[in-house]
Amino acid sequence: MPALDPVDKQVIKILQENGRLSLTEIGRRLGVSHVAVGKRLEKLTAQGVIKVQANLGLKPLNLRLLAVLIEVEGREALDKLCQVFSECPRMLLLSTLIAGFNLFALMVAEDERVLESITTCCAVRDTPGIKRTEIYLMGNVVLPRYVPLRVTTDYKEEAPCGRNCASCSRFKEDRCPGCPAVKGYKGSL
Repeated sequence: MPALDPVDKQVIKILQENGRLSLTEIGRRLGVSHVAVGKRLEKLTAQGVIKVQANLGLKPLNLRLLAVLIEVEGREALDKLCQVFSECPRMLLLSTLIAGFNLFALMVAEDERVLESITTCCAVRDTPGIKRTEIYLMGNVVLPRYVPLRVTTDYKEEAPCGRNCASCSRFKEDRCPGCPAVKGYKGSL
């Protein structure tokens, strides 16, 4: 497992403050060449220590977070749900848990209609293999201010979870914008 040396930590800290700084500027701040910074970043990226990406601001987009605790029946069902839910465009974090509830999901909702859909009829509520769920709406999110929400540009007929939004009564009655991954999505993402 790679260890972070003091220069690695300084480079990461600078990038966390402003990920758009040039290698030259980072090098200037650290007293090293831009080539040295570039090599260090290549090493950290190749080792999987860092990933450069565009994260989205929760407050500017009025996004709400939900913590979902899920109890799944057995390992096979757990593996299948992890595979299905990992494709959900609203999923920010998906992790197995030890004991009791055995799956944790951190999800994003762009409005009240989505909050209601997730808490009542979304795939995290009633997919086969799920025994029970508890959903907690988060209040003021202090950290992080930005999240790695995946933006969809390749729309499908069916949601990644297998749901068909076009046949859902909530979608038809404009009580839900649908999944951001489907054609006809009516939301802000």
